[in-house]
Amino acid sequence: MHLVMAGDRRVVNDYRRRTFGTKPERRVAFVCECDDDTCRRAVLLTAAEYDALCASGDAVVVDPTHRPAA
Repeated sequence: MHLVMAGDRRVVNDYRRRTFGTKPERRVAFVCECDDDTCRRAVLLTAAEYDALCASGDAVVVDPTHRPAA
């Protein structure tokens, strides 16, 4: 069994975007990119939502429960 390493989660998410995000309204299960290397939570986003996160430069796909309190 191959486990995805933390640095590879963005690569996996980019692949999932290209493969499954072809319909704008369809939600895709992306892999949480939080600081926990063992985390494999799914984050459901549309392709447009994912693209907006990536375009912001410093944002990554993170499960809302993994964000630090403001």
